[in-house]
Amino acid sequence: MNINLKSFLILLLTISKIFASVNDKCTGRNGICITTSTCSSYGGKTYSGYCPYDPSNVLCCDDITCTADDGRKGTCVHTSQCSGSTVDGKCPGGSDFKCCVSSDGGSSSMDTAYGMPCYGGGGSCINLDNTSCDTSTASGKCPGGSNIKCCVAGKTPAWYINQGKYTSYVSPDGATVANSGCGISSLAMGIRLLTGVNISPETLFREGNQYGYYCGSGFCHEDLVNLGRLHGLRVSWTDDTEAVFNALKKGLGVIFHVRPESKYHFTKGGHYIFLYGAKIQDKVKKVYVFDPNGYNNNINVLFPLKSADGGIQVAQKQTGADFAILQKK
Repeated sequence: MNINLKSFLILLLTISKIFASVNDKCTGRNGICITTSTCSSYGGKTYSGYCPYDPSNVLCCDDITCTADDGRKGTCVHTSQCSGSTVDGKCPGGSDFKCCVSSDGGSSSMDTAYGMPCYGGGGSCINLDNTSCDTSTASGKCPGGSNIKCCVAGKTPAWYINQGKYTSYVSPDGATVANSGCGISSLAMGIRLLTGVNISPETLFREGNQYGYYCGSGFCHEDLVNLGRLHGLRVSWTDDTEAVFNALKKGLGVIFHVRPESKYHFTKGGHYIFLYGAKIQDKVKKVYVFDPNGYNNNINVLFPLKSADGGIQVAQKQTGADFAILQKK
């Protein structure tokens, strides 16, 4: 029998393509491509159309809950998506798909899904048990249980700044607004709002480097005070959340210096976010977050303020004042 070598190679490539993504991440979702029977045995939900190159009995398996040996509840996710700790042997698939649980003994570290925009974008996955959404929620767009839903992003105002879009200016040590300019971007939003000057964060970033305000991997508190003064703002650091809430109610802006923590996952390292607007909802004081890290989709999203309410204050550093109230001089 004569075998056409070219046809044989095409056949091999086709077979490889058909079966290549089994046990891999779904296309467009955060689950894993496995057989429907395996998914059912792990209590997951199957979704069609997210494993296009696999056999018909292989679908995207997502929303798989898991339990560690010590009783902590979690969610099966790819290890790069877990900001808590991972547990082996509790999830289907390969070595990269594990049970993600909280490092502090609470519920799954995927509850508020750090770096996890809703499937298809346009919002942020939140835990309705501890976070409010002031726009609208959508089901089926986030991993986890029924309490984990997509908070559809509010209207993005014209003054909002997504730091990831600013890469033109590179500092002498190779930094850009995109990778080191969250504080500058937050300050620029405040300048735009309070003075009406449509300033670019790259302008501030360049000035900060020229005047020696840049302190390594970003801008320190005093650097933001000095740059704010140059552009008509008084920047006052405080740890008084009552003063923060009252300032926001008056239409002032606030920069919050965030530390890594386990509830809201604004960051895995140091980060600044911008607050603008506040309200009392169900007797809880809440503030609107405009995170310059646009990938998180926390744009015009309402969060509780105080630690006593499970609010963003829990992400405050242990020492020092980390809320900066911005007002026009």
